[in-house]
Amino acid sequence: MTITKNISKRFFGSLLNWRATLCRGRVKGTDATERVPPNGELEYYRFLSCVAGCFLLLGAGCDLHDFIHWAPDGQHAFVQGNDGTWLVDGSGAILGPATDARAWLPDSRHVIAVRDVKPKTWDEYAQLIGTDKVDRVTEAADHMVNVIQNYHGTWSNFTDSVSYKKWERLEVGETYNGIWLFQSVTFYLRQTNPQAIAPVIDAMSADEKAKIDDLTPNIHEIIIRNVLPSEPPADQLLARFPFSILWASASPTGKVIAFTAETPGRPSLYVIPASAAGHATLVDEGVTEGDWSADGQDLVYAKTTIPYELLSKGVQLGTITSRQVCGSFGQMLAEFPPAKDLAGVLLSEHSTRVACLPDGRTLFAAAPVHLPAISADMPGLLTVFALSSGPTQSVVSVVTPADIEGLPNRADRFVLSPDKKKVAIPGNAGKVSILSLDTGKLVPLQASDVYTNTQNSEQLIPSWRTANEITLAVPAGNPSGSTNRVEVVLANLAGGKTAISRSWPTNMADLFLPAAGK
Repeated sequence: MTITKNISKRFFGSLLNWRATLCRGRVKGTDATERVPPNGELEYYRFLSCVAGCFLLLGAGCDLHDFIHWAPDGQHAFVQGNDGTWLVDGSGAILGPATDARAWLPDSRHVIAVRDVKPKTWDEYAQLIGTDKVDRVTEAADHMVNVIQNYHGTWSNFTDSVSYKKWERLEVGETYNGIWLFQSVTFYLRQTNPQAIAPVIDAMSADEKAKIDDLTPNIHEIIIRNVLPSEPPADQLLARFPFSILWASASPTGKVIAFTAETPGRPSLYVIPASAAGHATLVDEGVTEGDWSADGQDLVYAKTTIPYELLSKGVQLGTITSRQVCGSFGQMLAEFPPAKDLAGVLLSEHSTRVACLPDGRTLFAAAPVHLPAISADMPGLLTVFALSSGPTQSVVSVVTPADIEGLPNRADRFVLSPDKKKVAIPGNAGKVSILSLDTGKLVPLQASDVYTNTQNSEQLIPSWRTANEITLAVPAGNPSGSTNRVEVVLANLAGGKTAISRSWPTNMADLFLPAAGK
């Protein structure tokens, strides 16, 4: 990917595209020189390319997001809208802002929030990224200065030059979150050597100069905040982190916060105590989200050790892995035992969710593959598996063979109910089915397509309010919704749907509640 034409329109357009791509968990390919693999390795890649066919059906140009998050007690939810994050009650009425909210704490009063701020000085930022990354930035910045000093063309065409493109290819490349290095180099030079980068910045238009702070990396402050309107926010800062936060979750006791971040090269999983400000502790790499075990001691997650950008080129080998991070009383351990790889899986850029059940089993979505295999054995759909715990482990599909064909095609974004007995499985166009883990019965809950333009729509992942109530989207014209746009309804599994989004203004909800025909 060429990031810029000049550090102006093309750069800012690419920056927005990178941000949108990373928010959806998608990555770009490596810039490394391609090599020809040996025969055995070539057969392996051919096998993976065949399996990749089933994963290509997942994206279809759209993506699914958890726009609605219900509190554990079901009394409130926060909705991540197009114009901010809002607190709503059980009827959907907007009560006020839930600014920066990412996840609820078990008390249903506080949330984990992530607040983005700009560093005031390079030294402030350098203290957060560590010595190795400081060295990486300063080295790349020195090379950039040489490129600028040896450039003799028109400055508005600087980033079209051969020398700049070579710097971009060698220093930034197309690795996972490579944009971080570009932003850091720009910020470093503006702070420590502004005269060197001045010709490039001076060539920007007035509008582009007004957006110059977009070239500065953010500091992401992880905080605990009360969001109920009856009490003051009372922010509690836990950590300042230099990379974007992808996912966050409180342990069952609320004593520890787990989160994943877009660390350059590959995403990483961290934990931090919820009681005081401190430093985040690395749990594992190659992870975008996970789940807490029922006893709150372990984190379970899907991970891969291969270069993360390769996931955009096809499926790659990964594992379902667990690691103990807390003690029996919920406290964070000073040292973590080694991680345990529980099962091998094939992963795509749509990283699969995992969910922990009270009996110790782990749910995850994957394509069933058996080796040795012929072309006819290649999987066509994802399904949901349960990985047993204990000394004798086994993997069993929780979906009957007869139901797999009728399963909505985004099993990778399944949602476990609060009572841990049911799973909501969404599909690309908004379809939703409910799977009973006790009986194995699969029941369609939203059988018709919700989104008519699946190439552009951001789609709502169902969200459980209680063990028998779930919020989901219904198409425009649905009797439970409205005639003019997609709406969110609260569906009772015993029957009946009640719209909760009719009062949500367009500028809040049009991201995932498109108007009829859009």
